[in-house]
Amino acid sequence: MALSSFVKQDLIAEGKISTKVRHKPVALFEVAEDLVTFLWKADEYEFLHSRIRLQLAFLIIILALAYSGYFLLVHLWYRKRTCNLEKYAPQLLLYEEPKRCFFCPVAYFLVLALADQAIEGCNSFTSLEATPTPLGTDTCWFKIKSSMLDVPILRSVDQKGVIHQDQIWKFNSISNMLIGLGQRAGYEENLTAYCFRRVFSNTIDKAVSQAQRRQLIGHCEDGTFQHYISRIVGADTQSLAQGCTPNQALIEEATSMKARRNLLAPMPPGSQLTKHQRVDITQTLSMSPQKKDKIQRRLRKNVYLKK
Repeated sequence: MALSSFVKQDLIAEGKISTKVRHKPVALFEVAEDLVTFLWKADEYEFLHSRIRLQLAFLIIILALAYSGYFLLVHLWYRKRTCNLEKYAPQLLLYEEPKRCFFCPVAYFLVLALADQAIEGCNSFTSLEATPTPLGTDTCWFKIKSSMLDVPILRSVDQKGVIHQDQIWKFNSISNMLIGLGQRAGYEENLTAYCFRRVFSNTIDKAVSQAQRRQLIGHCEDGTFQHYISRIVGADTQSLAQGCTPNQALIEEATSMKARRNLLAPMPPGSQLTKHQRVDITQTLSMSPQKKDKIQRRLRKNVYLKK
């Protein structure tokens, strides 16, 4: 208690620590759709491997949905305080959206799985569709090969443009990819995974119980959820005070990252096909991951200056 009092009272009173709340940008579902559309239709950035673009789109969809035809069960295994505890591993149902293939999580999963030849007895969409439904049941289950059960779906790529066979896509790489994509798409605020998580958390809070929310988000206490709430109150108090129907769509649009998007904003170097940058491959191969990350941060800070 003495330490808590010292931090919360003495240090604040002496001005040695700040109590300023960090800005919490939110990426509404429309932002996720916009980013995936931009990736496939307008993004000229050349990734080291074509699979990375597919993985990035799939990741954004999963972050936005977080959570008839084919469907996919996602086991959330590596979560805070629940690693290796099977009884705490919830399962989320992701279903096929045939009319929205560009934003269908099952379609992306199947593309990646077929590319890895991970499904037993199937090596193409044609073979998947031709698989008959067994008698006495309404569903058809597809098994993953035993040799692929421990292989990550989202995998990293080396400097030579080769996808690793068993190395998962690292956080630093994903973080840089998301920030770069957001910049190229014209978003002023840095795009992070938490931008989607905040929206997802607030969305399900309106539709599920507290117990279900804790299970989905991974919180032990309800108080933790308060950190996901934006500083901007998501309610149309102006209409409510006048007894009018709230314009919730306008409020959500104003609080979203999309409100500060600028399609004419300068792009980071190497974002366009007409402006190639020469890179000394031998030099980058000898760099440590820490040095590469430092260079990337400096480029974003010094070269990418938005007006």
